[in-house]
Amino acid sequence: MRRQPVQPTRTTSVAGDGISTSTAIDQLSGRGVGLAAVYAAVKCIGGDMQVFSTRGHGTTFQFRCPFIESLPTEGE
Repeated sequence: MRRQPVQPTRTTSVAGDGISTSTAIDQLSGRGVGLAAVYAAVKCIGGDMQVFSTRGHGTTFQFRCPFIESLPTEGE
């Protein structure tokens, strides 16, 4: 079974606000903002996201972030 990359236009659409697979909204899930928030943070630091999917077997989200040797400390 081979993972198939998802088309780039669909990759960004699954990370859009309000996209949810939940059938009901409760206190912990169903609003569709989790992946959108992660994707926005990754893009903000210059990273990217790839999505691979195998029908009937699942989906893999791969995040690539730039290497940062050190973060600035308070006062810098």
